[in-house]
Amino acid sequence: GHYRGLQRPEAALAVVERLQAVRPSQASLQDLAALYAELDRPRDRLRVLRELTARPGAETAHFLELAKLEGVLGDPVAGAETIGRLGAMRPRAIDTSVVALEMSLHLSADRVDQAFRRGKSWLAGVKDPGRDALALASVLSVRSHPEHAAQLLVPLADKSADEALVRAASQAEIDSGQGLKALRR
Repeated sequence: GHYRGLQRPEAALAVVERLQAVRPSQASLQDLAALYAELDRPRDRLRVLRELTARPGAETAHFLELAKLEGVLGDPVAGAETIGRLGAMRPRAIDTSVVALEMSLHLSADRVDQAFRRGKSWLAGVKDPGRDALALASVLSVRSHPEHAAQLLVPLADKSADEALVRAASQAEIDSGQGLKALRR
């Protein structure tokens, strides 16, 4: 907010913390989250983002920031649950990039099957699963799960003329040790 003009984030933080203590508001919480980010105080930022997302009318961006921060701070299960809360409250806020983040959080928690199932269920509900499958399969491939990436891609590639999709499915098969299948494609 307007306290940012002080050019000294520490001074702005002191003012906003006092203001929030005396007269709590959504705007002050948003300012605190931004200042804690700028001052590299992730635990304080986490606390404020949790408070922001617990309020009615919380912004989608706050949920996504919280989920990412929970993952970075070593609690990817909480991050995935935060995205789940967002999806329950605002289904339209969920897109392929959010599903990819949720899958990545599941993978960070060694919940590979949940990551795969989340990607698969998302693809079952979208109009153009081929396009979205590339992004979701790449999350699995990059995180050393090419066999799951192949399971997402191959059924779509078998019904598609999209060269990028066919190439990605073949690459996932090769990466997961199924090179002969890929050669037949």
